Amino acid sequence: MAQAVDLPAPTPEGVALRIAADQNGAVFVTQTGDQVAVELISNSGTGGAWALSEQPAFVGEPAHLTAPARALLGGRPLMGARRWDVFVFAITGPGVGDLLFTKLGPARSGDSTPAETFRVTITAQ
Repeated sequence: MAQAVDLPAPTPEGVALRIAADQNGAVFVTQTGDQVAVELISNSGTGGAWALSEQPAFVGEPAHLTAPARALLGGRPLMGARRWDVFVFAITGPGVGDLLFTKLGPARSGDSTPAETFRVTITAQ
């Protein structure tokens, strides 16, 4: 059986602050002009994907980058495997506010309850 390896998040170089999935609920301090990346994992096999639900006014619209999070040794992505959902924001001014992401699970008739939520507080100086 072929060996699988974890792949790094597709976060661009030069990002001042990288926020990982295990930092849910954390508070971060950054500077106006910085770029911030939120690196979350979804599982394409279950149909769940992360979406931005709330953002403060001092945070610009995100670039949303996706890429496989796991591949076979040699580079071929695994079908139905985890994938990265990376959101990259520019900090446009000072302020304090939350970034809220929600992940909906597989489509269920009439159910829009998030399967997961991820929230961090950003303090920009």
